[in-house]
Amino acid sequence: MLLHTLLILGFVYLFYRKLGKEQPILFSFAFISKAAGAIFLGYYYLHYAPANDTWSFFRMGCEVADLARKDFSAYVDFVFTSQYKATVTHWLYFEDRTSALVKLISFFCWIGGNNYWVCALYFSLISFLGSWFLYFQIRNWKQEYAIGAAVALFCIPSVIFWGSGIVKETLALAGILYLTALFVRWASGKRLMWWHGLVIIPALFFTWVFKYYWLAVFMAVLIPSVILILITRRKVLSTWQWISGWSVIFIVLVAIVSLAHPNFYLSRILLVVVANHDKYVELSSPDNVIHYSNLQPTIGSVLQNSPLAFISGLFRPFVWEAKNPSALIASIETLMILLLTISFLLSLRKKINIQVIFPLLVYSAILCIFLALSTPNFGTLSRYRIGFLPFFIFTIFQGNPFIDNFIKRIPFLKNR
Repeated sequence: MLLHTLLILGFVYLFYRKLGKEQPILFSFAFISKAAGAIFLGYYYLHYAPANDTWSFFRMGCEVADLARKDFSAYVDFVFTSQYKATVTHWLYFEDRTSALVKLISFFCWIGGNNYWVCALYFSLISFLGSWFLYFQIRNWKQEYAIGAAVALFCIPSVIFWGSGIVKETLALAGILYLTALFVRWASGKRLMWWHGLVIIPALFFTWVFKYYWLAVFMAVLIPSVILILITRRKVLSTWQWISGWSVIFIVLVAIVSLAHPNFYLSRILLVVVANHDKYVELSSPDNVIHYSNLQPTIGSVLQNSPLAFISGLFRPFVWEAKNPSALIASIETLMILLLTISFLLSLRKKINIQVIFPLLVYSAILCIFLALSTPNFGTLSRYRIGFLPFFIFTIFQGNPFIDNFIKRIPFLKNR
């Protein structure tokens, strides 16, 4: 444990020398919060959570790591081909997402002596690197966006808790944030380096394997933004021209993709959404789910229930709906998000950068609605929504008078 802690701290120090020297306090806080989130997640699942996902994944990773110690060539063959002839054949029946996660965990178990906390720290390191790299690119692009980025990435409890430990969301979120960082770097006119391309491969792989719908919505929003940036570099567009052009490209792109493969047909997507919804409702307490109005796999039914899904995905559970301490913490977070959202809406008359805000709102709204429809359980939803929550928090921080007045009244924040 001590050896790997020193190795991680050494790597973080090198990263600090490269990208964090200008803000040592925030850099340290960001890393410590990620590491603490990973440790707290393991402790929570060990002592309080009825489901034990993270520890189950870890134990399976230990089994695969034991194979590496006995027969390394067989281990390598299993990792890259999923083929291994042995009496322990349950490895072959993992679903793809679980198999990919267990294989990655097995590497950290192998080098870390089957120590859960070592594995958790390495996962938190991955989370921290993706988050800080995005923050660094945003701050270098536009300094006025730095506060919103710092809060969205390093100060939201659910994002820290669910996005730092040994769970699939940690790797998927790190991948989305890294891809966003590359887009910000390119959009700001900076050159992409050769090693950026190398990291893109695992970022795309893990995001697609663990949360393919996050990546699908992300790419649907990213491509129109890239095209509009290329157009506006040659021709100035008004705000409404930009929004109209972006929307047309987005709709055409979604239409083409939805017709390209049966898995992307809208009817099939709606069937999956409703099937998942029905499963969660069946397994959850009636007090812990969103109750929709006769949700059916039709466009009309989905549109009818979308407003409730959007509100619930962002702002629930409400404080009076919290039935346990973890739900109470989640409800306090959603209450703060609600207050910030109201303040943001009241300030829309102020000038904001629509080219930044609009795509982020579209991404957040689409993912929020479909996650809330397919995952109506409040506990599970607070975990899954970290895929869009940092983007939404960043959005509502822009030109928000509540935040501006809060910072002006505290000299420590104002000076920094």
